[in-house]
Amino acid sequence: MPLDWEDVLPTEQQIHEHVISILECWGDDPPPCFDVKWNFRLRTAAGRAILEPVLRVELNPHLLARHPDQFLPTLIHEMAHVLVYHRYGKGPKAHGVEWQRLMRQAGQNPEARHGMNVDGLRRKRRKFLYLHVCQGCGTWGIYRKLRRDLQCGRCGPGEFQVFRSIATREGLAQLQRKAEKRRTGS
Repeated sequence: MPLDWEDVLPTEQQIHEHVISILECWGDDPPPCFDVKWNFRLRTAAGRAILEPVLRVELNPHLLARHPDQFLPTLIHEMAHVLVYHRYGKGPKAHGVEWQRLMRQAGQNPEARHGMNVDGLRRKRRKFLYLHVCQGCGTWGIYRKLRRDLQCGRCGPGEFQVFRSIATREGLAQLQRKAEKRRTGS
């Protein structure tokens, strides 16, 4: 029976203790409104730093439960992003010299990406087709991306009604039928 992530990963209290010891290593107090949370929507990223509107680190319980030894390096990695932002603002690069210095100071290798096995965690993204119909004249086009920059060749800049379908032959045929119905008014 697989272990539940709660059985493998640190508790909220343990995370708080880790945060305090990491900040002490860097000679800092916790930034105002700083928090660490589990984010169950993360799939292949071990964690992420949220810098606005509040300072927060989000960690991936699915991935870190598989690799509990990577919890602390991931927490340090993301906290370094938060501290660089707190100290220097938006100026420094994400994995720039300021971030690298903090990583080394905490005894970590300053690598931007993890090497953990993510098999089975990726979600297959569904691909879509988008039908854009000019509200003025009914001219239409089908695109692989939602287009916000379109201008009608007849009407110029204006409003487009957009319909989406799965990117299959059937989906394409469905959008073409819809476009013809809109054009003919039936």
